[in-house]
Amino acid sequence: MLSRTRIALFLPFFVCLLAPITGWATTYPVTDSFGGSGALSSNWTNTTAAGEDYVAVDQNGGSAGLTVSGQQGLAIYTGATFTNDQYAQTTFVNHSAEGGYTGVCVRMNTSGNGVCYLADYGVVYALVDGEVTYDVVSGCPIPASGDTIRLSAVGGIYTCKDVTTGASALGWEPRYSFGSPAILIDQTESTVYALAQFQADCSPSCNAFSGSGAAAYPLIDSFSGSGALSSSWTNTTSTNGYVALAQNSGIVDVSVSGQAGLAIYTGAAFSDDQYAQATFVNAPSDGATGVCVRMDTSGTGVCYLAEAGLIFSLLGGSGDGEIASDCPIPSSGDVIQLSASGPVYTCKDVTTGVSSTGVDWGNSTGNPAILVDQQDSATEALSQFHADCVPSCSSFSSLSIIISLGSFATTATNPGFANTATVYAPDISMVNSGSTATYGLSSCASPKL
Repeated sequence: MLSRTRIALFLPFFVCLLAPITGWATTYPVTDSFGGSGALSSNWTNTTAAGEDYVAVDQNGGSAGLTVSGQQGLAIYTGATFTNDQYAQTTFVNHSAEGGYTGVCVRMNTSGNGVCYLADYGVVYALVDGEVTYDVVSGCPIPASGDTIRLSAVGGIYTCKDVTTGASALGWEPRYSFGSPAILIDQTESTVYALAQFQADCSPSCNAFSGSGAAAYPLIDSFSGSGALSSSWTNTTSTNGYVALAQNSGIVDVSVSGQAGLAIYTGAAFSDDQYAQATFVNAPSDGATGVCVRMDTSGTGVCYLAEAGLIFSLLGGSGDGEIASDCPIPSSGDVIQLSASGPVYTCKDVTTGVSSTGVDWGNSTGNPAILVDQQDSATEALSQFHADCVPSCSSFSSLSIIISLGSFATTATNPGFANTATVYAPDISMVNSGSTATYGLSSCASPKL
């Protein structure tokens, strides 16, 4: 039979198992000190690329090395979700004049496709199926032993940096936009190479999508007020003839009839892979009304111009080029959506399911937006705006656990338990052997399962 002490130790674990987990989030930045021995933690996946005869990466009391000395290994951090704007950094344990491909990588998949900072050669290179293929950045700092290096990717811009010295360089590469942070260890020229103190995060931090101050995704605006849009919106600063947008009891249109307006949703953080959707209040007739993604306040981004069945890029608020020309043209009341994943843009009539895609490498950052153009028709208006990341920014949201606790009668060997708590935090609470009715149960915090 369990003693009081054993019950005190067992009850938190038991209660934790009763909790229905309604969301899961990682604390960013993610870190790994490689303090164990043998295989890396389950957060890592070794590449499946066969082109360079990779072996598994392992850990050894504070550093990451290889299971087979004198070979090379590539491991991808798959234990957390990252936006495509991300960074990876690590510390060089040793440095050798022999050279090698050891370094950190971003936007890497398990097939070995991504971008790496090959620190000993002072370059950032693209990998295809695990093979070093072409130069993205030259002139990167070459670290000394003990230096911390970082590779970051924001849109098409890659920055290699020696965090210890502050030296850096950057370059442009538009063809890689998916994947996760990773580490590459190459001992084919020298077996001294190893890495330590790994760290990775989104840029900006994925914490922007989580915590008590974060928005709830998807973002929704029903435009139910009257007058100016809410403070979540910023009207474009483009001088290309735009006026402010306004809301009017369920719709959004322009504040000056017969004009055009462009407003960007700046009230929340979005990854660069994102979507925007809205409902057409009236069947489109002529003009440029629609939804936009990766739009900045200067009017540079990409829009789905529903009347014309086009995806079009804007530069400073002016048309800059066609991306797709066979988008569905919605009817009155149809919901339209524009999404961006890497260089691929998809225009879709959500109501009918019809869609089309196009590819553009020129826009990679910005926020969802709406464009209302009444220059040719005063009936143009939108309603029921939705926006989110792709995948949803809720992937980064905070954990919420709700549990219901039972009550237990007092016996000769067990303390009674009259539950008054509704949540439990296993990393901070303690069952106190019966001196209080709730045994110290308190509000939920991040669990350790």
